[in-house]
Amino acid sequence: MVDPQFAGVAIASTMGGIPWAGSEELWSQAAHALRSRGVPIALNVRHWDPPAPEISRLRAAGCRVTMRSVPSNVFQRKRHRWFGDPSYRWLDGLRDHFVLISSSCTDGTRWGLECLKRNVPYAILVEVAAEFFWPDDASTVDARRAFGGARHCFFVSEGNRRLIERQIAQPLPHASVVRNPFNVSWDAQVLWPEDDSVLELACVARLDARHKGQDLLLEVLRMPKWRERPIRLTLYGSGANEAGFRHFAEVHGLQNVHFAGFVQDIEAVWQRHHVLVLPSRVEGLPLAEVEAMLCGRPCLVTDVAGNAEVLEDGVTGFVARAPNPESLDEALEALWQRRDELQSMGEAASRHIRKLVPARPGEAFADEIVKLLRLNVST
Repeated sequence: MVDPQFAGVAIASTMGGIPWAGSEELWSQAAHALRSRGVPIALNVRHWDPPAPEISRLRAAGCRVTMRSVPSNVFQRKRHRWFGDPSYRWLDGLRDHFVLISSSCTDGTRWGLECLKRNVPYAILVEVAAEFFWPDDASTVDARRAFGGARHCFFVSEGNRRLIERQIAQPLPHASVVRNPFNVSWDAQVLWPEDDSVLELACVARLDARHKGQDLLLEVLRMPKWRERPIRLTLYGSGANEAGFRHFAEVHGLQNVHFAGFVQDIEAVWQRHHVLVLPSRVEGLPLAEVEAMLCGRPCLVTDVAGNAEVLEDGVTGFVARAPNPESLDEALEALWQRRDELQSMGEAASRHIRKLVPARPGEAFADEIVKLLRLNVST
């Protein structure tokens, strides 16, 4: 039960580009876990019509959901600039709550500053960080205040923590790593595909070049050697760049590239594929990577954020040094030369990931939040 000093936990998510993404799974599962323990939960998320099904489920679980609007015209944007964004007034009715800010990069800064202004205790959860989302000097000063004033900072990978510390030029000793949820069984046992005549690669990710980098992978598969080898790539997911990727594959005659759309049954994906390939430019710690390893599949990933933290290059997978075609080609060539070892590497990956990721990440994160509530009382 929540400590009597706090009337509940308030969660503000800064995500605004799409109604729902993997970045929302950790805080939402923690919210369900806290509700099951009797903790009142208030949520602030961007308005979408219709809302994501997950928001409806949180409402049904008893969470109070506030949907903030985004300025849709010049007048509204000017009004926000002159009189302040009304979204933050939500905090005025929650001064007796502990606030969790779920963010990407440093975009939780303003929420942190608004909490400091109201003397509301808060923590920041960073789901992703990126080299090319670098704050300017004025924004860095604000971010230092926001991250420094938080009771705790959570990151989904050590790589994200180190990058944010570098971007704001300040160490964060009050920080720790938490793990994201996944969409396969903890004890998943997916048999290795019987047909090894074609090496089946799967890229399970939102079709978003800016973050997930599928364009780099398509560029590699244009090379003559990959056209000639028995290898097939299936892109799972949907997103803003799907039409562009399809057109690229058609224009360049990539007969070994297929599009399978969004799927719910991830374990079924791994019944048909040998390796996950994730050419990300930006990440936290990808759910797809954890899921593939739990299903006994090796992964080929770029050395971005937490991608390489949970696998060992050449032992449980392969790491491309950078998100560019040359590095991906080099890593894919290493994979190809050791294709007879992929099944044993997948078995090693399955054992390794279970040492790093809890069976119920949402519950584990809820435990961390409860510890913070108790810490705040003692201080």
